[in-house]
Amino acid sequence: MKKIIFCTNFIFLLFCSCSDFLDQEPDQQVSIDEQLSTLEGVQQALNGAYETLESVVSGESYFLFADTMTGNTAFTPSIVNKSISEPNAFDDVYPDFIDDKTTSDLGSFYTNSYRVINEVNLILEYVDQLSDASQQQKDQIKSEATAIRGFSHFLLVQLYGRDFAYTADASHLGIVYNTSTLQVGVDFPSRSTVSETYDNIINDMLEALSLNTGENALNYSNGIGGDYSYFNEYVIKGLLARIYLQQNNWEKAEEYANDVINNSRISLMTQTEYVSQWSEPNLPVSEVVFELTTPFDDEDGIVSSTIATFFKYISDTDYGTYTASEDLLNLFEDNDVRGQNFMFFTQSLETLQEDGTTAQIAYYFTHKFQDNAGTLVMRLSELYLIRAEAKARQGNLTGALDDVNMIRERAGASLIQDTSSILETIFDERRRELYFEGFYFYDIARYHKNIERDYCISNTCSLNYTSNYFILPIPQSNINSNQNIIQNEGY
Repeated sequence: MKKIIFCTNFIFLLFCSCSDFLDQEPDQQVSIDEQLSTLEGVQQALNGAYETLESVVSGESYFLFADTMTGNTAFTPSIVNKSISEPNAFDDVYPDFIDDKTTSDLGSFYTNSYRVINEVNLILEYVDQLSDASQQQKDQIKSEATAIRGFSHFLLVQLYGRDFAYTADASHLGIVYNTSTLQVGVDFPSRSTVSETYDNIINDMLEALSLNTGENALNYSNGIGGDYSYFNEYVIKGLLARIYLQQNNWEKAEEYANDVINNSRISLMTQTEYVSQWSEPNLPVSEVVFELTTPFDDEDGIVSSTIATFFKYISDTDYGTYTASEDLLNLFEDNDVRGQNFMFFTQSLETLQEDGTTAQIAYYFTHKFQDNAGTLVMRLSELYLIRAEAKARQGNLTGALDDVNMIRERAGASLIQDTSSILETIFDERRRELYFEGFYFYDIARYHKNIERDYCISNTCSLNYTSNYFILPIPQSNINSNQNIIQNEGY
């Protein structure tokens, strides 16, 4: 029997040290072998992995990174002293784009991403041994666990490895790709290349797709979550479309986006629904493809956290940190329901000025994201824009324009007729449609553009694409514990 001890919160061997074990009361100790010997125990473990993944994706420093670092967001004044500064979640990386490798703003994202990877790897090592589960149940558990592993690695490589086309053969450094449980002080894996990393991600997602039975491994009840909260067939296919886009595999990106658009039975919201559904609490918008369910705190059905709190306005003494930048708002036509006249409201807040006085300054709060809802990962509109870009890069300019205009028509914006700059059109449309959903930074990298932050509050408001600081440092603690991990250049 393994001597590694399983912690009650399902913190795996990456985090369960001998001291953790000694500090536990006897009735809190349960071996991994015992916990994962039954279907119920494995399901509990898989549920824990989903909760860990949700906490990783919804964390402020990760969820807001792509929009904050690129100028989509503006910051509200301190409720206490009325001054404006970068949020605590970005106090290292925002001012000059250089994150501190020792106190990294996203250090917990890195650590917890590998935590969830270790969690699902352990599940995958035990699931075939279950005697009380059918083969169909085992396959579905393996499908969802493998998809979680592939998706988690994808999140990591976007922040810690340069974009796929940074070198001609994607031979630049990617990330450590873990396909088995690791023990601290015993296993010392090295970083794969970006090419190898993407191959592994795609292999995991395709394996997950082949094993998927169409029956979720976990049950949902009381209106909490739904099929969209788990790695079902179309969630996996939608994420494959996104992954292939980042890999510059335009043919496959189009293929999988097309599959979800045509076969998932998910439809775009209407123009009216686009405004109304974002304001409805609890349930996701109807065009959701994937939304991770947030754990509930109590029997009253209140979630433990919600991304809506980042953008909230309750009163002049209770508001969120993030609002829309004027640069973002200037992208929208007056009749566009995604823009200032519909999806934002203006609120003046007392703000400290350079001369030491205060003044009422307008801030633009968004209606996007429902109260008491889960963490949005993918909407159908993203799949239309993936398909548009994939078509355009393969030379199907008319088809690409049709997809862009599908999104613009739904929004009430004027239709575009000219295909001469279709890729720029798609780039801008992604920014309009997907703002605050965590894409803009990665779009800039994929297009090999420079970052230009208009209205930014730091001395450094731009970053050249060639800069080393287009990616983050591996947290120094991980370098210290694994001599085989090479730090990113410049850190």
